[in-house]
Amino acid sequence: MSLQTSYPDIFKQLFAFNLDEFLQGVFLYLDPVSLKNCQCVSREWKSYIERRLWNSRVARKKLKTRLNLLWKNGSFIIEQFAESKGTLYCIACDDKSVYCGTVDGFT
Repeated sequence: MSLQTSYPDIFKQLFAFNLDEFLQGVFLYLDPVSLKNCQCVSREWKSYIERRLWNSRVARKKLKTRLNLLWKNGSFIIEQFAESKGTLYCIACDDKSVYCGTVDGFT
């Protein structure tokens, strides 16, 4: 039996034995992108994640706490992309650009 075929069997057994706390722990350990990708694995995984994580007050609280820690302690890079002596009053962004509004424009 190959390693790839043994993983689905393990998860099927965990679902079959209804080991909710263990499964929640596994899914809550994942980063947000991986968790979202897990929903695409099968209908069973999608249903479980929606039911036991997104619709669970306790699990959502754990997710929120973890995301806040990632936000506060994550690595970041500060880049200066414009210089202004004015006061910045507005900032917005989309997928490609960052827009800043100043009282006097960029000077």
